[in-house]
Amino acid sequence: NPSTKNVFYWKVDDDVQVIECSNAYATYAKHPEWKLNSLKGNNSGVHYFDTRQEEFRDFWIDHLVSLAKQVDEETRKPVLDGFFLDGLNCDELCFLPNVSHAVSMEIWNSSVQMIHDFQAELDALGYDQLAIVNSLDSADKVATHAEIASSSMVDHFGIIQFLDEETGDWLLEPMRELLFDVIRSPLNVNRTLLIKAWPGPIIHQKDIWPDNSQPKTTKGMQIAAKSLLNTALALFLLVAEETSWLSYSWFWHLGDYAPFGEDHTCPDEFYPELKCPLGQPLGPPKEVSLNNKGGYRYSREYEHATVFVDLNDKDWTFVSWHSDSPDCPTMPILHTSQSLALSSFEKKTYS
Repeated sequence: NPSTKNVFYWKVDDDVQVIECSNAYATYAKHPEWKLNSLKGNNSGVHYFDTRQEEFRDFWIDHLVSLAKQVDEETRKPVLDGFFLDGLNCDELCFLPNVSHAVSMEIWNSSVQMIHDFQAELDALGYDQLAIVNSLDSADKVATHAEIASSSMVDHFGIIQFLDEETGDWLLEPMRELLFDVIRSPLNVNRTLLIKAWPGPIIHQKDIWPDNSQPKTTKGMQIAAKSLLNTALALFLLVAEETSWLSYSWFWHLGDYAPFGEDHTCPDEFYPELKCPLGQPLGPPKEVSLNNKGGYRYSREYEHATVFVDLNDKDWTFVSWHSDSPDCPTMPILHTSQSLALSSFEKKTYS
């Protein structure tokens, strides 16, 4: 598929697994001082990078730039379309394991500078390669992400920290902030955002629903993934722009993204709903009332679909397609100014 994008996964924060699979490991292994020491003077268990050291930052950047320069012999185009930089997770309340707050913040600041300098190197190459930084999940990170990189990933989209752990319901104000203060922030205009959605109310990784209520079999996980896609699509399409991309899976393995392998959690037929005609958005999202009830309820119209999101209730969050295809679910909706009324409704179910 000529449209396939090749993105290289790399860690910002620690050396667990990833760097050991790289030809950069021989150099890294010669510098134990590049590992962050804990308060007790020992390595911090997960081997965090000490990004405060300029020599380490130069090593980290130089390795990725060397990969960015590699080109296909036939097309003479870069082999890589971008880099997925995982692990920039600190904020003002950050404490790395066994590391003081002050040092944690120094690591955060130097890591931010390292990514900024790497993006500058990519820009200088002129190949239009992305640096996708994970994770953009709160409003206080938006300005930093917008300043240092061309792209961000919004991980845990509508799960974990955005859920009530006992009920699995969305936390209203954190979800509103995620949708409108983070994703639709003016600072993200023309920035590429990769939005990572997940099936169901995951409250702890890996894949734990309240009261362990998630499906227990591979087939059950496939059915749930297909059934719950519409909810994830509704959240995404409510706030998406041309530079937004959706990722949806149970976890990170190939069989979670595609029907590959005996234990794949992706439906056998993939997701037929993704072929439903959408068209262009007819405007931005709007706050609306539902059956004369307001508060944390939103809608957005597309040429061939209506999106409704009720942060009070996942089951009232959906994409209603203007299509006769059985793969494109339709919800009977009546429009009255800024109000919506549902003439019939059936709860989503799966087994």
